[in-house]
Amino acid sequence: MVTETELRDLYDLIRGERFAYLLLDATAALREEDFAAAHKLVQQVRESYGKSHARTLRKDPSQLDPKTDAREIARLNKKQQKYRHVLEQLDAAGAWLQKEAARRPKKVKPQIKAPPTHDTSGLPDGFVAAFKGAQTIDERNRLVREHFAIEEVRPGHMFRRLSLYYLRDRSRDYFLRITGTRAEDVLLQRAITGETLKSLPEAKLIELGEQGKLVGVTAKPRVEPPSQTTATAVPERGGSDPPDAAMMHAADQILDMGAFTQLLDSAQRSGLVPGADQIARARDREFRLGKYQEAFQLIEGMFGKFTAAALQRDQRLRREGVEIASGKLKLSPREMQAKRAKDNADTQKIERARSRFMRVLEGLRVLM
Repeated sequence: MVTETELRDLYDLIRGERFAYLLLDATAALREEDFAAAHKLVQQVRESYGKSHARTLRKDPSQLDPKTDAREIARLNKKQQKYRHVLEQLDAAGAWLQKEAARRPKKVKPQIKAPPTHDTSGLPDGFVAAFKGAQTIDERNRLVREHFAIEEVRPGHMFRRLSLYYLRDRSRDYFLRITGTRAEDVLLQRAITGETLKSLPEAKLIELGEQGKLVGVTAKPRVEPPSQTTATAVPERGGSDPPDAAMMHAADQILDMGAFTQLLDSAQRSGLVPGADQIARARDREFRLGKYQEAFQLIEGMFGKFTAAALQRDQRLRREGVEIASGKLKLSPREMQAKRAKDNADTQKIERARSRFMRVLEGLRVLM
């Protein structure tokens, strides 16, 4: 059996790897008993982790140059032991999730087709009108490359909810937004009109990327030309120039300061984040100044401590449950009811904080 706690422990083992956040997504899928989605995410982590450390794992300490320092050999052995341990844990988790996915497939609720949402959030000002008014594919392609940074889609590419893509061939083109995933399929809509399109398998999207027909796109911050006053102004000594209003507006499309405020409130309510006021610092200094890497590191460090504290709480509750069942800890029915109510309320606060941590970390990851 695989628990949410075990997946979070695995995340802690590989935290810092660029794909580690997928284990947090797998934890959320497991919580919803979507075993197929959790299995797929764990498999993606397993494949990426194996490839990332394949070179080190292939080394044979006994075949190294005899002059190699003993401490270097010891370091290699230690790395290999860690990497093999992580791979074994991922394999075990993947095998169990695969069995559960076959045994307990997620019930898919019938979907009611909604009218187009016309959701254009995250798109640069003026782009939508220009894209609609363009008469040819070449014109629309030029507009996309003018307003967006382009990312190639290759094997190993992660398709994330709400991310944007541009698909074109000789006769058609689509400006796409991903609305979610289901089993092996990616759910798509037209980003301009909100029209729902036929879902496509990830493998097909990767194939289109390799053919040069599909690219990922991220809105470029629109930088206004500096005025004469701005160009000749001298910044204060020792200060940092904050990003201009246009850049802040572009960042706000992905993550705004309100998300930090919500995180700060829920972190304080959870009772598991000492020094939660550091979230306000990350919001008012690093994030406001566009120092997304520094803000990410600060928030991720706090999330790690929060996760460790939540794990300790889970272990304490399990011990208390065993003691109550064995009669070692005696509670009256009223005390038992009050304990359950408090534990449930605290759990809701903790899960709300966890969700808001992940929201801010994901937004910062995109901005980086």
